Amino acid sequence: MVPHRTQACRRTAMAHAFIAKAVWNLPGTKDIIYQFNANAALRRLCAWAFPWEVPSESTFSRAFAQFAQMELPRQISCKIILRQVDSWKVHL
Repeated sequence: MVPHRTQACRRTAMAHAFIAKAVWNLPGTKDIIYQFNANAALRRLCAWAFPWEVPSESTFSRAFAQFAQMELPRQISCKIILRQVDSWKVHL
């Protein structure tokens, strides 16, 4: 982890990882960590330039549990749907 990053930046990166895990339908935290270590493009989408910047499994697990408790997937889905509906209004 890069020390100069703020907590908000680190949480945003973790949220992106949470979404990537769901999109790629990866069953476990170890699977997403493996993908980040193997796939530089995916890792950079979450703002980690180097493999050693990828958080540990325990850090991911704590963040993912918090995101699930916050119902982050539902919140994201709702925002995507609302944006789509708004774009339809413009075209009607």
